[in-house]
Amino acid sequence: MLRKLMKYEFKATARWFFPLYIAIVLFALISRTLISTQSVENDIIKNLRGILTTISILAYALLFVGTMVLSLVVVIQRFYKSLLGDEGYLMFTLPVKTWQHTTSKLLIAMLWNILSALIGFCSIMLFIPSREMSELINELSKIIGIFNASFYILGGLILLVNIARTIIEIYAAITLGHMFNKHRIILSFAFYIGINTISQVVYMLILPFVSSPFVKVISEDISYEAGIGHNSFSFANMIPQLMTISVIILVVSVILSAGYYIATNYLLKTKLNLE
Repeated sequence: MLRKLMKYEFKATARWFFPLYIAIVLFALISRTLISTQSVENDIIKNLRGILTTISILAYALLFVGTMVLSLVVVIQRFYKSLLGDEGYLMFTLPVKTWQHTTSKLLIAMLWNILSALIGFCSIMLFIPSREMSELINELSKIIGIFNASFYILGGLILLVNIARTIIEIYAAITLGHMFNKHRIILSFAFYIGINTISQVVYMLILPFVSSPFVKVISEDISYEAGIGHNSFSFANMIPQLMTISVIILVVSVILSAGYYIATNYLLKTKLNLE
């Protein structure tokens, strides 16, 4: 049933995103073509091309920002409308468990956030000339080669978990705000600030503990090299500490995400208020 819910959620949201993705890539290509085109032109054509370039870049920028905003709006709108709005009466009469409703919306929201970020990144890359792009790729390859595959896998997991945490924080805030009969939007916003503050405080509390080994390694390397008159500081010396820090951050993020997820499902199941 979870698969069917995800399919329904995907279809309900795809009609907003795919046209935007096509438009943002199209205007990025148009802008790059107009910028990179070099030819002998008279003043009229040159001015016209300048106007068209400005319009194209402006349209691209608006679409870029719009895509990021839409990703947030869809997270809020689909959860609120489908589960706590008029559709909630229908959705909660289906033979589906509460966690399946939440999970289907969470996974599809994560999908669109990731796709929006990738489309945005790729569209920006289209503006970089081929020669500069080759140099950039070479430099990135050198940096990437410093770390092993485990580091990137861990980094990917941290990214995914924190995307999920950000979304589930919104779900938890909306659910808490909907428990009241009045001022639900304002209360949801207030609850989100409170929930997000809790997350930030937790990260700030663990930061001194997870960063101390990292700072110690940097200090020892700099002190040692300074004593012999040169500095051969290397990221390779910090990889074990970075891995440790990453694991701790991942564990904390998973705990926070799980806590908000469990709380959201509990409230939807036992304290649901559709009036």
